[in-house]
Amino acid sequence: MKCQYCQSRVRPTDITCPQCGSTLPVEEPVPILAGQRIDYNMTETSSSAFAIGSQKFDSFLPVTWPIGTQIAYIPTHAEGDIRHPDVEFGFTTSLLRDDGTIFCRYWRKGHIGELRTTANSENTRAYLLTVFHSIDDRIVDGLLEELGYA
Repeated sequence: MKCQYCQSRVRPTDITCPQCGSTLPVEEPVPILAGQRIDYNMTETSSSAFAIGSQKFDSFLPVTWPIGTQIAYIPTHAEGDIRHPDVEFGFTTSLLRDDGTIFCRYWRKGHIGELRTTANSENTRAYLLTVFHSIDDRIVDGLLEELGYA
């Protein structure tokens, strides 16, 4: 996501641009608990929130996430635990698709900042993702530009 005035990178949670100080437009996201399963036919939902220590993590429907949003993929067997060894970190390379998925790039296990694959993005169910900053946004911006997304 970029500031409409100075084009610097801003996070989806920023209210003002950290570079130029301009007020950013605000979309009203629909809050859900991280790890909540969303039935896109709106017939059934179940939730599994997660926490690290006393800090609870909330997420938003990914329709509000721009390309380049840093994410954590929390598989269903992790039951919402972001500390589970199978959790993977990365960033989005597409917006939410009609089938409830988002394309993402993931870091190699134990090597944050090093892409697992440079050939393609991976299609991921959106309800298994939550916003999680694992690395400096400038690194993600550089990779997005290098890979042709920016």
